[in-house]
Amino acid sequence: MSIIAPQQDLAAQERTREAWSLYADEVRGLSGNAYEDAEHAAWERLRRELDRIAAGLPADDEPSDEGA
Repeated sequence: MSIIAPQQDLAAQERTREAWSLYADEVRGLSGNAYEDAEHAAWERLRRELDRIAAGLPADDEPSDEGA
């Protein structure tokens, strides 16, 4: 039995929580046009990060092994 999968699941869960927290922080306290602009950009970043998590890819800001 491998323990890698549960650790990856925990890491994915943590990244998911962090992604949603960042999204909430980016729009918290905003209203009107400022909210609309920030929410659109924050949503796109959240969606990209959730897609990366689901695909098992590193975060955008994490170094990858590509090109190494």
